[in-house]
Amino acid sequence: MLAIETIEAMCKEGRGNYCTLKEIISKLNISEDELKQDCELKNEWEIADGIYKKTIDDICEKCFDIYCLPKGIISKKHLPSRLLEQLKCIEKFKFEESERQPDKNIDWNLAATLWISMGYADSYNAVFKDGVRNGELYAELLKHRDMMLEKGFILIDGNFKSTMQ
Repeated sequence: MLAIETIEAMCKEGRGNYCTLKEIISKLNISEDELKQDCELKNEWEIADGIYKKTIDDICEKCFDIYCLPKGIISKKHLPSRLLEQLKCIEKFKFEESERQPDKNIDWNLAATLWISMGYADSYNAVFKDGVRNGELYAELLKHRDMMLEKGFILIDGNFKSTMQ
């Protein structure tokens, strides 16, 4: 895996600032040689589909509507929009959960585990629509999850199940 410091050293925008895309690409199996192909990466970003670009821009709040190295890498890897949007939602959940449980270290692995076990992933699957902005998507999945719990559905292995079966 590529160190976040290596990504930051090559990123022109937001050096030292937190970036969701930097977090995502630090987990991918990318070599430093791949990063040195910046022209190719910029080309991948420029030929990317408009909806895909909007999804990435929605996730990358720091350098909206301009090229940056993490955008080029994500474009080249062709990570699905659905996955990118869900990772951004997990990130929001991670920060909220860290505020609710300040005595606990909520890292990405724990956040993903809680995301699934607490039914957020199931709600995400129920409400996801291509092209919906991340903030709206996150609000919809929270509403869906609350509605399922209010209706008496129970969580079994992270999935909502009716008690009427």
